[in-house]
Amino acid sequence: MTIENLKNTVLIILSSALILGYVSSNNTGTTAKESENLKVTEDIRLYSNGKLVGQWEGIGRGQLEGNTYTFKTERGTFSNEVRISGDFVIKTNTN
Repeated sequence: MTIENLKNTVLIILSSALILGYVSSNNTGTTAKESENLKVTEDIRLYSNGKLVGQWEGIGRGQLEGNTYTFKTERGTFSNEVRISGDFVIKTNTN
């Protein structure tokens, strides 16, 4: 094997490793653009003594802080934010 062939072989191997590393690092999760297109809604139900007392459709994912769950019910600038605590059930839907 000549030195020129050895150089070409090493160059091909290094290029392949770099491309493989780039492709695998870019496919590890959902990108920001993909997550914007993925719409998440939640069906939230609040119970008192085993009876349904409130039901909402949350837009996006809410946040649980202690025993309080906070979520948005509309899209846009004037979205409503609802806070509930007690016995509640959350069902997450991806559309």
